[in-house]
Amino acid sequence: MSYHVPRAVNWIVNGSLEHYPYIDMRMLTMPINSELIFAWIILFFKSDVALGMVPFFGFVNTVVVLYCLLGELGFCIRKRLWTVFVFSSLAFVVIETTTCDTNMFTGSLILTAMYLFYCAAKYKKNILLFVSALALAISCGVKTTAIIALPSAALCMIMVAVSFEGKKFYKTLLKFVFFFLVNFLIFSSYNYILNFINYNDFVTTQTQYELNRFRGGKKAYISNLIKYGFMLFDFSGISYMERFTNFANQLKEVFHLMFGMHASTYFSAPFADKEPFSLNSTLIETRVGMGLIGILAFFPSVFRLLFKSVKSKRKNLIKTFALMYVLNILIFAGVMIYTGYNSRYLTTFAVISSPVLVFTYFKSWKNIYKWLLIITMCYYLMFASLKNPYRYVSKMTEVFKKTGSISALRSIMRSNVVNYSENELNYSRLAEYIQRVKPKNVGIAFDHGDFILPLAFLRLYGCHIDYL
Repeated sequence: MSYHVPRAVNWIVNGSLEHYPYIDMRMLTMPINSELIFAWIILFFKSDVALGMVPFFGFVNTVVVLYCLLGELGFCIRKRLWTVFVFSSLAFVVIETTTCDTNMFTGSLILTAMYLFYCAAKYKKNILLFVSALALAISCGVKTTAIIALPSAALCMIMVAVSFEGKKFYKTLLKFVFFFLVNFLIFSSYNYILNFINYNDFVTTQTQYELNRFRGGKKAYISNLIKYGFMLFDFSGISYMERFTNFANQLKEVFHLMFGMHASTYFSAPFADKEPFSLNSTLIETRVGMGLIGILAFFPSVFRLLFKSVKSKRKNLIKTFALMYVLNILIFAGVMIYTGYNSRYLTTFAVISSPVLVFTYFKSWKNIYKWLLIITMCYYLMFASLKNPYRYVSKMTEVFKKTGSISALRSIMRSNVVNYSENELNYSRLAEYIQRVKPKNVGIAFDHGDFILPLAFLRLYGCHIDYL
């Protein structure tokens, strides 16, 4: 929410999608499709009340596509429903369905493109091929993660086309590429072109590029892979695991020493790697991963599919999704610097490869692993969902008792406040003061955009605010 929603508000006030002066370049250079949807919602409701429907739609769409795709691959209803329930209990799914983050929405669009491409190749229908290309093109206009995932998506499509059309597979692929380019130019290219006009780069500014690009050569790449490997051991919502951080750091150092380097030598991000590595146990949306479900279900399924063949030819195609996850991480490790916040990209890759979860199903109720999964799933769905730091139920109840106002709660949540500390409430209080006093002009100086949403909304109410 730190830049997605304020960006939409500024477009509405400015009456234009053009770039505007601002300190946080993410508001200017990032793809714009999700923010366009936010802007339409704000214009329709005259409020931000329904913005959470965008990631929630991504969740619902993923569940429907996941169920239908597994049906096309020949899995029974029990396995399809089980897969849907396991996916729904992933920690990031529980948290991000109530936020304005676009990670799951992006992954949902790419998974939709894979499903529709499969149906197009199977039933020989160009309309399905066109809509598949449309979904993939739109995803490239939502988040740059989709661009990173394009090679793995291409791998999946090639394997599907070959399985249905043999040596003539290239015909379907050429039609898809044509449809994709047309849809991308129409629905997703606007801000890329605007970036090139203003900054001589289609994706970002030179400053942003230097800040976020991969650097360090082969050893830095290996170091990134090791760090992402440890990031996959995610314990979101299990604060007890923090006490094992020192052990994890020592183990990480051992892996680095095996390649003749030290972990501290290959810090990639000058602004983020100053913080010590720790096993993630938080449910904060910028850090949350798959949680215990990832360790117990997702990764075992990926490894099983990588090293074990499946008897059915159709079901064997699901191995592609395991390959896609591995390939996405291999590419990602060499494209961007490593930071703790990159877990957001990994969640998108997990959504794309979520069909692998079908192999966690066991028919027998006597299976201990099955009951362990069920208990873990219940924990995330019933308890972890109440501990979202931005919407902590006990804290929200406390604030409501003090203020007696639902508007106050919504104002606090707009501030992206963690645990509602006094410092971070200042933006909400400042916004309330400005709205009450109604000065003619307001100038505000700050160093980051994370907590400005309440102030951005004041522009919709007629206040003239300059961000310096």
